[in-house]
Amino acid sequence: MEDLVRDVKIKGSTAIPTGSYKLGLNTYGVMNARYKRKFPEVHRGMIEIRDVQNFKYVYIHIGNYLSDTEGCLLVGEYFKFYDVDYAVYESTKAYRMLYEVVVEAVGRVQGYIVTRL
Repeated sequence: MEDLVRDVKIKGSTAIPTGSYKLGLNTYGVMNARYKRKFPEVHRGMIEIRDVQNFKYVYIHIGNYLSDTEGCLLVGEYFKFYDVDYAVYESTKAYRMLYEVVVEAVGRVQGYIVTRL
């Protein structure tokens, strides 16, 4: 799930432009520290969508509602219409599955192997 596409960007409430982007791991910041505590056995950094023009710190993370995105992308097992908008469910489960794949791929691209603790 992601925010609305807008002609004029509103900070924290606008979808990133359609395109292809590189993923990386961001290892600093408050959100990184929070996820390190929440997922200590696997966390190596926030999944960051990089080089998005006019955007900074775009992450893929857990959440259920548009109010959870702040301009980032949310993952879930499924979605449905909720109240006046959509919601994603089983976000933590989906995030864990995606995270494992992304960390392994980032490690291969950057020339190192990411191991589990």
